[in-house]
Amino acid sequence: MDYNKLLFLWLDDQAFYPQQIRKRGIKVANVFKKHPKILRAVRRFQIDLKIPFIKPWLESWSDDLEKFETIIIHSSVITVPVVKYIRRKNKNIRLIVWYWNPVSKSAPVEDYRKYGCEIWSFDEKDCNKYNLNFNTQFYFNDIYLDNSQNKDIEVLFIGGDKGRIENLAKIKNYLDKNHIYNFFYITPTGNKKNKEYLDLYKNKMIPYEDVLKYISRCNAILDYVSKNQSGMTIRPLEALFFGKKLITNDINIEKKEFYNENNIYIIKNNNLNNLKEFLKKPYVNIKKDLLIYYDFDSWLKRFF
Repeated sequence: MDYNKLLFLWLDDQAFYPQQIRKRGIKVANVFKKHPKILRAVRRFQIDLKIPFIKPWLESWSDDLEKFETIIIHSSVITVPVVKYIRRKNKNIRLIVWYWNPVSKSAPVEDYRKYGCEIWSFDEKDCNKYNLNFNTQFYFNDIYLDNSQNKDIEVLFIGGDKGRIENLAKIKNYLDKNHIYNFFYITPTGNKKNKEYLDLYKNKMIPYEDVLKYISRCNAILDYVSKNQSGMTIRPLEALFFGKKLITNDINIEKKEFYNENNIYIIKNNNLNNLKEFLKKPYVNIKKDLLIYYDFDSWLKRFF
């Protein structure tokens, strides 16, 4: 694959992931031009009402489509008209839509399918239901983590509410009662907060560079998948790549080749009875070839 002919379109090309991809010599661009909040609201209004003429909002990549053979773009309700624009301007370009969230939380598949896209997802259940192409989640094998940090956090959770706050609160309560030091950083989904758990919410998301600092201080990462999600999240990959234990309610993890009962505790029927004993078990190192499979470069090759 000639990376010079590949373009990744991102909603925020300065975020951690697109910056890591750019380091590999791959072109990454913002989907939209940077605008103040009021103009972003106007743009969203236009998209929601399906008003045409999306071009004025698009970044400079939209003038150079002939330079690329393949474009990978994330699924989102606001990228559907972008895909329509690309297909109208270049009927031959290979256009890949990547769902790294469940379809139920993103744009409907049919909104993309009518533009002749390849549609891929990390969620095997969605792939079967909507006839999509499957690829795993991915991570980066060259991210530096300062392991000299004191491991003063036994269990770490950083993430959005996404309807999980009640179950996350139960887990935190168990950890607190059993004197297992933990750090939970939960942000509301949109502006919605569950009034029963207001004390657990934080108002601002943490930059991923700071998330890594917390990971360096922890022994175990908590992964709590949303209802009806079957695809693996980023949390298991963080645990895998950084040699951390994983606590998860994703029962499909047990089928993964990297599963080891010393390293991974699966919450079944909200049962945490053996968690304290699990945390005392020694971590078992994972074979390097398993890490390579989930590395970004391997993930990208599976498209070609």
